[in-house]
Amino acid sequence: MANNLGRALIIVNPVAQSGKGSKNGYKTFETLRAEYHQDVDLFYTKHDGHAMKIAEDTAKYDSVIVVGGDGVVHETASGIMRIPKAKRPIMGVIPVGSGNDYARSLGMSFNVHHAIDQLMHAKVKQVDVGQCNDKYFVETLSFGLDAGIAIDTMKARQKSKEKGFKLYFKCGVDRIMNHFEFFDFEAKLDRGRKINGHSLIFAIQIGQTYGGGFKITPDAKLDDGYFNMCYSVGNLTRKTTLPLFARAAKGKHVGSKHVAFDKSKNIKLKINQLVPCQLDGEEYSNHNFDIKTHSKALRVYVAS
Repeated sequence: MANNLGRALIIVNPVAQSGKGSKNGYKTFETLRAEYHQDVDLFYTKHDGHAMKIAEDTAKYDSVIVVGGDGVVHETASGIMRIPKAKRPIMGVIPVGSGNDYARSLGMSFNVHHAIDQLMHAKVKQVDVGQCNDKYFVETLSFGLDAGIAIDTMKARQKSKEKGFKLYFKCGVDRIMNHFEFFDFEAKLDRGRKINGHSLIFAIQIGQTYGGGFKITPDAKLDDGYFNMCYSVGNLTRKTTLPLFARAAKGKHVGSKHVAFDKSKNIKLKINQLVPCQLDGEEYSNHNFDIKTHSKALRVYVAS
């Protein structure tokens, strides 16, 4: 039996996938309305940040369905998090983006028609949301090399027909060869634990992947209340980093002497120099990062 989404709002990024977002947004609307007889409204975003503004005012809806990539998912979730918990609608994702990492974490197909069918037969799950200073994130927060790759990939999408994993890998090789920069960090974790280091990357994950499928933290779970951290250690060179980067694509970097993993519900991170930083692909800049978990703060549709 198909789900009843209740009163639902579809938020569409019309320029996702070089304009395919608009067509697929309307396809989602028509399919849900005509084939599944759902009560749905349709809204197209007009500028960066628009989805968050729309989502802040969705307490009157039972479900909010995002049609787009990780950027509009990030904005929509951030808006929903500004609603009191008891009134937050359930969020669903129809992936029409380049990376689609959060949709991947939800088990959603990248075929729009299949994803709609998955949505209508999905389970509702309560999942964690991260907060870094005053910003929310649902999948990834990273610093250094990997953040630089993510930012480069986002900018390259505007000029290239390449997308997803392939483009991320290409930007990764370029950054390793041309912007190979270490940074010092200090982090305070749960139970008074402290770590510090001289690193190339520092990834803080709720989901397992970033960059269109790079499995940076294979053990991460959306609903366990913890951040999974991955950071580089030791004397890495370009020669040792390139194959490590390639292995990370499939999560094969686990066990490397150049990589450390940890878990914590809360993290206070200090980085004295300005390094690339991204939250779900959104560029961010600061020196001090107060990072905390909102456990099971968001209800989402997960493919069953």
